[in-house]
Amino acid sequence: MSGDADWLDAPACPKCHLPVGTTKHAYRPTDGPCNVVQCSACGEAWRSDEDYARAKKADAAWVAKEDADAAAWKAERKAAKDRAAAREMFRGAGLAIPDWAKEPEPPPKRTT
Repeated sequence: MSGDADWLDAPACPKCHLPVGTTKHAYRPTDGPCNVVQCSACGEAWRSDEDYARAKKADAAWVAKEDADAAAWKAERKAAKDRAAAREMFRGAGLAIPDWAKEPEPPPKRTT
């Protein structure tokens, strides 16, 4: 997989078969190579150079995705606060609130 979907390409656990192998919380032995992969679902740990490489790549992509999501959320919160401040300013001055400062409409309810 490539691009945005790399975080979905985690290795599958040999025990529960879920594709959630990670290197983030795997047990780290002090002797020998640390190519341990651990299942996020059941806790099974295994050693595999190929799975370790896939898990490292998926972990890095996941962290990048979380960082991007957090930045987008932070930007949206700032924009919402700015719109709220503008609404109060226009209300205080007795002016009509412009469209860009109005509260967004809630999404329509699904009927199906």
